[in-house]
Amino acid sequence: MTVRPRLVVVLALVCLLSLSLVAASKKVSSATATLQIALADVLYDHADYRGAMHTYLAATNCDDVTVRDRARAGTVRSALQIAEFGVAVTQLASLDGS
Repeated sequence: MTVRPRLVVVLALVCLLSLSLVAASKKVSSATATLQIALADVLYDHADYRGAMHTYLAATNCDDVTVRDRARAGTVRSALQIAEFGVAVTQLASLDGS
């Protein structure tokens, strides 16, 4: 692994830990959810599907329907990668019902 991908992974982990504190609250702002989705995209691209799934899930606590649906879609995609079919079905049903 070269220095640049290591830096991205380290920064992603730091952001993930920071965002986990924010995700503990009920609702997150649209900007926070967008940032969580961006972080989850990086985690997904680095094949950290479980971390991506949890980060996408945290972003689903947003009032903005567009952002929430993007987070749910990412959750489904990540859950399917790690055979979390129950999570995928639940989020997919929420996506269809929103």
